[in-house]
Amino acid sequence: MHYHIVLSVDGQEDCSGTFDTWKDAEEAAGAISRIRDDWLPCRYPGRSWRVGEVAVYLDRRTGDGIARRELAVIRCHVDGREPRPTCCVSGG
Repeated sequence: MHYHIVLSVDGQEDCSGTFDTWKDAEEAAGAISRIRDDWLPCRYPGRSWRVGEVAVYLDRRTGDGIARRELAVIRCHVDGREPRPTCCVSGG
């Protein structure tokens, strides 16, 4: 099992890293979410509609000029026992 950080800006997703432990992925996600001054992210627990998601950082503000951003930590199972999201790394 490993963890991906997926950054989504206005619907465009980009894999921002792959980590062996949840702790490492969570620390990296927190750091990435604090890089931009124009983003006010709030951490939420995983949502059931995204397979494997264990945490997500969302900016819930609305209005002109605010990009829709989210940063998700996704658990990727490689042993085939549980459903898994599309893996950022080919081969799983």
